[in-house]
Amino acid sequence: MLRFFGKNRFEERKVPWVPLVALAVSAVVFAVSLYYFQQSADEDARYVEVVVAKRAIPQYALVSEADLAVQKVRPGGDHPETARNFSDAVGKVALSTTYEGEQIHLKRLGPNPPDRQEVTITMDVTRSGGVSASDLVDVYFLRDETPWAGARAPVAVDAVVVAVLDAQGNELSRKGALQAPGAPAAVKLSLKPGEVPWVVRGALPDNREYVLVRKFRPGGTAAPPGQSPSTSVEGGNEGVSAAEGGQT
Repeated sequence: MLRFFGKNRFEERKVPWVPLVALAVSAVVFAVSLYYFQQSADEDARYVEVVVAKRAIPQYALVSEADLAVQKVRPGGDHPETARNFSDAVGKVALSTTYEGEQIHLKRLGPNPPDRQEVTITMDVTRSGGVSASDLVDVYFLRDETPWAGARAPVAVDAVVVAVLDAQGNELSRKGALQAPGAPAAVKLSLKPGEVPWVVRGALPDNREYVLVRKFRPGGTAAPPGQSPSTSVEGGNEGVSAAEGGQT
C-alpha cells in the first residue's frame, strides 16, 4: 500500500517543454524587434527631408510635381533656402538649371508671370534653331519689304518655349528639336500680351517669316514690323531697358 501510495504521490510529472520554449523564443524575438524599431526611429529622427530634382530642370522651365522627389539628409546637409514641400516649388519658374539630385533652392525659383499669353506658330527645324521646351528666345519677323530690313529687331523678346510639337501635335523631347525622334512642325511660345499681335500671324500654315533665336540671358527691346528697333512694343519690354538688351 505504501508502494502504491508513494507511486501516486511522488510520481515524476512531465513538464510541457515545447510550449515554454516557444514562448521564450517569441519573447526574445519581440524584444529584439522592439529594439531595432526604436533604433530605426532614432535614426530617422536624425535626418531631415528636403525636396530635390527628380530629373534635370532646365532654366525657365515651369516646375511640376513630376520634376521633384523627397530625399533624407543629415542635419547640416540641407541648405537654409531648400524647399521642404512640393508646394514650395510646383508652378514656379526655374531661374537657373537644377540638375538631377540637386536640392531645390527657393531663391532659384521665380513666380510664373500671370500676364503671359501662349501662342503656337508653325515652325520647321531651320527656323526653330533646334530649341526645346523652357528655352528663352527672341522672335524675329523676316520680311524683306519692311522699312527697316537692314536693321531688324525682334517682335518679341524673352519669350519662353512652352513646347515643341510635331505635325500630329505630339510634344517632342526636352532634349531639343534637332535630337528628338520627330521633326518639329510648331512651337508654343509664352509671350507678353503686347507682343501677341505681332506673332500670332505665325500660326498660318504657310508661315515662313518668323525665326526663333535662342538666348542665354534675358534682355532686349521688341519692335513691331514697320517701326524702328528703338520703338518698343507696349508691354513687350517690361523691366528691360534698351541698354540692358544691347538694342539702340
